[in-house]
Amino acid sequence: AKIHPVFHASQLKLCRGDHIHPYVPLPITTNDFSPVIKPTAILKSRVVIKGSQHVQQHLIQWEGMDESQSTWEHHSALQKAYPDFNLEDKVVLNG
Repeated sequence: AKIHPVFHASQLKLCRGDHIHPYVPLPITTNDFSPVIKPTAILKSRVVIKGSQHVQQHLIQWEGMDESQSTWEHHSALQKAYPDFNLEDKVVLNG
């Protein structure tokens, strides 16, 4: 059976419930509209295999963001984007 993607407005029901949405301010932007956020800590490091290459990645906690919003970033990309961020002092050794 096929379902038709059009419906009548009489089929809509009023949504009841909690409509409170947490306010999360957006980061400050530069002239080219890219966010100005800086890494504050390296939480973990790992090596992943991309094709035939081994690529080092770091789990980065970003300035003003919760630890749950941390992202995995390539070591080379971090060095290029944040040359003043000393990666060697902040890497947590696994061992």
